[in-house]
Amino acid sequence: MKRKSFTIILIYCTTLFLPLFGQSSFDYLYDPAGNRISRTVVVGGGTEKSLSIFDPSTGKVKDEAILKSLEEQLGEIKITVYPNPNRGEMVVQIQNLPRKVSSSVKVYDAGGKLIMEKKNLQPYTQVDITGSPPGIYFLKISIGKEVSEWKVIKK
Repeated sequence: MKRKSFTIILIYCTTLFLPLFGQSSFDYLYDPAGNRISRTVVVGGGTEKSLSIFDPSTGKVKDEAILKSLEEQLGEIKITVYPNPNRGEMVVQIQNLPRKVSSSVKVYDAGGKLIMEKKNLQPYTQVDITGSPPGIYFLKISIGKEVSEWKVIKK
């Protein structure tokens, strides 16, 4: 009798609390023209996200990844870099980017050699290092006098 009661309580608790941990939400990213360019499915409310990057020109998924949220807060500015690891294409997303402030992202290889640089960043900036070999790379993001450094892995 005790075993049956325990089983009933276990089933009740599982059906009551399981939906709380299995819920998903969606985060969308839009380009400056208002077109949706990515959809992030946040599973279970944790820091792990499933990300699909869509190519608007073809309407197909370019890359899918499970990623951990890589974020840094610089005062009012929030910087997010994803996906990490990646296949050479990544996104630098900047919330509350001040207007008319110099900004850039530089990518260095493990030996310290400058691979690429982009200036005048937008709230959504795509960084492409697909022509470089797999390995560890370093991003240096500058916004005004603030500098943020990141380590990313290219598969």
